[in-house]
Amino acid sequence: SDAEGKMSIEKLPPGKLKLIQYHVWHNGWADGENTPFEIKPGETTTLTLGASNSTITARLVWPSGMQRQANWQISANIHTPMPVIPSEIRNDPAALKEYVQSEEFKASLQNRRSYPATMNADNTIVVEGIAPGDYQLSVGVMSPANSNKSAANTIGMPSFKAIASGNVRVTISADQPPGTVDVGAVELNAVPATP
Repeated sequence: SDAEGKMSIEKLPPGKLKLIQYHVWHNGWADGENTPFEIKPGETTTLTLGASNSTITARLVWPSGMQRQANWQISANIHTPMPVIPSEIRNDPAALKEYVQSEEFKASLQNRRSYPATMNADNTIVVEGIAPGDYQLSVGVMSPANSNKSAANTIGMPSFKAIASGNVRVTISADQPPGTVDVGAVELNAVPATP
């Protein structure tokens, strides 16, 4: 894009498309905001992105007796909630397969959004560029499973185990002016140890 953030893409075929914003995420890339649009033959389609976006801030609250360690990996992101699978089909493989292939389930994934967070040393979280909508802020804390090489996975990377996690619901109203929204504390809960 240019200095004003404008860009153009020419000679796209007509049809229904999506513009997906990618974010750097754990030495790779992750999908971010997903903006569907349609191009009609012989017409120019104009999209305005980010004009109503907000910044989210929060702070971690650790479980009693747990303190952040330098070798822990903490990941956080804000995402649209996944559809809730009805409890009566969770243990029925055939019904579950039918549900995830339903138009209702597919439609719920169409406009899925995800934004990576920045974790600061003072246990604050910052997520920028959040479009209006209903979200969940999810935080996961991982600890190295073992310090010796036998704990490494098949590609030689160290293995990690989940030790704490937390979630909080976040709503950015469409009529709310852009700015910073402090969603308060994200209380982490210890993950029960597995044998």
